[in-house]
Amino acid sequence: MDRASKFSDPRVIKSLQQDFIPVTGDTHEIQNGKSPARNWFMQMAQSVNPRILSGQTAQGHYVAGADGAGSGFNNNRDVERLLQLLKTGQEKFAQNPPARVTVAANELGSDFTRLAPVGSSILRIFVRIHPLPAGCNELNKGAARDHLWVLPQEVRAMAEAPGSGEFALPPTLIARLARYHLTDFVRGEPNFWRGSEVKRARFEGTLLQKTAETVEIRFMGDYAMQTGNGQRGLDGKMEGAFTLDRASAKIRKFRAFAEGHAWGAGTYTPSPPPGKFPLLFALQETNDAFSKIVPPQGALDGPDYLQGVL
Repeated sequence: MDRASKFSDPRVIKSLQQDFIPVTGDTHEIQNGKSPARNWFMQMAQSVNPRILSGQTAQGHYVAGADGAGSGFNNNRDVERLLQLLKTGQEKFAQNPPARVTVAANELGSDFTRLAPVGSSILRIFVRIHPLPAGCNELNKGAARDHLWVLPQEVRAMAEAPGSGEFALPPTLIARLARYHLTDFVRGEPNFWRGSEVKRARFEGTLLQKTAETVEIRFMGDYAMQTGNGQRGLDGKMEGAFTLDRASAKIRKFRAFAEGHAWGAGTYTPSPPPGKFPLLFALQETNDAFSKIVPPQGALDGPDYLQGVL
């Protein structure tokens, strides 16, 4: 919330629009990824943020030229300090203008983020605390978003659903949903659930209609996760329906809603409401440009995101 307030300050907006070319990036990708963008950024960032050399995060605000010469850094959320960074950074930039650089075509065309596996469908997930318990921290008033990748082989498996009775959704999809997406990330980056912390994750579908082109399925599920010490957890139910395209093995339409009760704080999700609090999730299909370049947070966890089972 404080970051949003800082960049909504009219003085910051005016300075960024008139004097800078603003660029944003995911610290996980631009610090720990493998790309020309990462190499350029890290060399620049280390020159003005020496704590990176000791293994700390590169998160923060930077002023730099296209040649990789850094002119300033801070990681403070105060508006006045951000304005001071912009002012001094611009002054240093003017005193030592960057050298002209040429970016090779292969660098311009290189991926700078993790991409969904070919043929995957993408869901957008929204989560918020509602109703909001009285007197809780301001951080709990926000809504968070993430993306979920559904693999084509998982779509094919569901498209072959039996004509009667219930069937379990693909185990890799259930594990991905339970471990990486049914979590409280309203106030920041969540701690993902370990497999052993998922106490219950039952998601079963029922065939509604099958044609030569599409398959329509309704599903319901219930879930429960809890850390070993019991200090953080979540339990609840989910229901929804989706339409699959049989030829492309993609999701045409997806609508789902989950409600549960969460408790406890994560490493980077401090100040939750006291006790158990209501946590709502909504999921729908997406195919916009944003979804294609912003990977799921859980994808940074490695192969387990796509291949893990419970």
